[in-house]
Amino acid sequence: NFEDSDLVAVVDANRKLFGFIDKTGTYVIEPQFKDGRCFSLNGLAPVAVLDDSQNLLYGFINRSGTYVIEPQFKDASIFANNGLAVVHDAQSDLWGYISETGKYVIEPQYTKALRFSKNGLAPVLDAISNLWGYIDETGNFVIKPQFHAAYLFGENGLAAVLDVKSSLYGYIDEVGNFVIAPTFVNCQYSDMFTAIN
Repeated sequence: NFEDSDLVAVVDANRKLFGFIDKTGTYVIEPQFKDGRCFSLNGLAPVAVLDDSQNLLYGFINRSGTYVIEPQFKDASIFANNGLAVVHDAQSDLWGYISETGKYVIEPQYTKALRFSKNGLAPVLDAISNLWGYIDETGNFVIKPQFHAAYLFGENGLAAVLDVKSSLYGYIDEVGNFVIAPTFVNCQYSDMFTAIN
């Protein structure tokens, strides 16, 4: 949305393609993508196109619509404040984190991963234990894998997680301790404390 960027990705009604408009509603980048996300603070936005086999591949464009990182990922998120973006590697089918150059800073090794919160922690699904934990910017676990689900940390330092023992949702602090005990049956959109970074 326009709170986060001066350009917003929208779907063209006629061609069903994503383009980017400014605050006047004028296309700054014409509709040409099969998917589009907002621009990160670094001026890059993930967009998707179809390859020759009709598979979606994500890359990153700058504000002029030029590719800075060519389409090569099965999925991609915006860059976090720390300059890392989570991507789904097309070859390994695992998730890792790239820098603004498109090079891996944290190699693909997770079954699923989300972007980094402002506190420098990211929820990842460990491929070995099949449980969620939180890593730092070096890829080391700060909160070991122990949850059935995990969400981003919010401005208040809490993150929603699904407890393995009780199968209920609660909220943990930045070291993994429950601050709000797991007592909730459904926490769809449970990252309500989370601000987009």
